[in-house]
Amino acid sequence: MEYEIQLSEYGTVAHRADIVIEANSEREAIRIAEQMAQDGEVEFDDNEDAIDGWEYQVENIQKA
Repeated sequence: MEYEIQLSEYGTVAHRADIVIEANSEREAIRIAEQMAQDGEVEFDDNEDAIDGWEYQVENIQKA
């Protein structure tokens, strides 16, 4: 099943990305999306750096 996910990268600033993930459940899709972001595999809407590092959070998820 595919899931469309809006993922946020935030620290001192926030960035967003809309991605599609192939997964068996919403929980798995969220885990995969957050891991992809941590591994640098997601292109966010801006490239400002955060001085305190990044956190990742799913804002919205729905079946594609």
